Formats: sequence, structure tokens, C-alpha cells
Amino acid sequence: MDNRRENYRHEFEGEETLPTEISSAVKGDTRKLQGVIISLSAGGAGINVKEEPCVFEMHDRVLLKFSIPGVDLPLALKCVVCHVKYQDAGRFYGLRFLPAADPTVNAFREKMLWR
Repeated sequence: MDNRRENYRHEFEGEETLPTEISSAVKGDTRKLQGVIISLSAGGAGINVKEEPCVFEMHDRVLLKFSIPGVDLPLALKCVVCHVKYQDAGRFYGLRFLPAADPTVNAFREKMLWR
């Protein structure tokens, strides 16, 4: 049976966004961007970035860092870029969260995102 939580996406509206940082997950690569999460699910996130030039492309492995309101522990999730859309004010990145080797880490991530 499919995990429906992974496909459920919360779309943020208006000023309701989560600030985030996207950095390369490749050792020695210092690329980094600031953006806002505009949609979030247990399986991934949609990010708007206004900075130019935007430095990530399809299939790049990145680290997404953000905090969920009401949770003291910030999240740092490994992701892969699965969608890039050029916009007038920057780019939209679709990110898919990568599974951790430890199943307890995956369960913790899902618990934190499914609040």
C-alpha cells in the first residue's frame, strides 16, 4: 500500500512560508541559496528562490535546512532536485527527500513533517 502522507502536500499561502537554506550535499562544494518553502509533504518540498544566478540543476544532491514553527529542532534533509522552473523572479525548485540508511531517522522525519 502506498504511503498517502508522502503525496499529501501542504501549500503555503501569502505570507505563510518557511525560510530555508539550500546547500550542496557534495563534499567540498560550497554552493548555497536562501529561499522559502511554498509547499511541503513527507516526500519533498517546493522552494522559491529569488537569487540569481540560481546554481542548482536537475539531479543535483542538496541539503535543505529549515525550522517548523513550534518545533525547537531545525531539520536538515538530504534531497535531490527533481524539478526546476524558471520564473520572472528567480527559480522554483522541486526537491524530493532522500531516504536515510537508518529507518528510525526516516520515521522521525515523517513524524516531524506530519504535524
